[in-house]
Amino acid sequence: MLYIDDGKVVGIVTQITDEAIKLEVKIGGTIKSFSQVKFIQSRYKYLPIVSKSDLDEINNINKMCTVDFVGLPFVTSQDDIIEARTVLGDEFKGCKILPKVDSLDAVQRYAEILEEADGSIFQRNELQWEFHAEKLVVA
Repeated sequence: MLYIDDGKVVGIVTQITDEAIKLEVKIGGTIKSFSQVKFIQSRYKYLPIVSKSDLDEINNINKMCTVDFVGLPFVTSQDDIIEARTVLGDEFKGCKILPKVDSLDAVQRYAEILEEADGSIFQRNELQWEFHAEKLVVA
């Protein structure tokens, strides 16, 4: 399930290729540039945990001031944090990694994630898509 622009457009992924994602649209509408895309039920598996553009941006910020913390979205296991440390490399060896707990997978594996992390950030606004309100508070 894919929610675009806070659920204004909703579709079910029917095919993924190197070039595109094909959707069966359930709720149609206009998609604007830079609209948020939310994969429901933690289906981030095909995306790099730290992209080249993320790393470029971190490097640019680090030139202006020292980066002490990196918030890492879409973490689903401690392997994601290990991969992020590898991608960040020796230049950011002292940098603290704070995974954003923003999916059902992250909540279910929170103890494991915390073993590798330097803290965490709970993204309640993202978790609302995967939990009913009464369960979100408990989670």
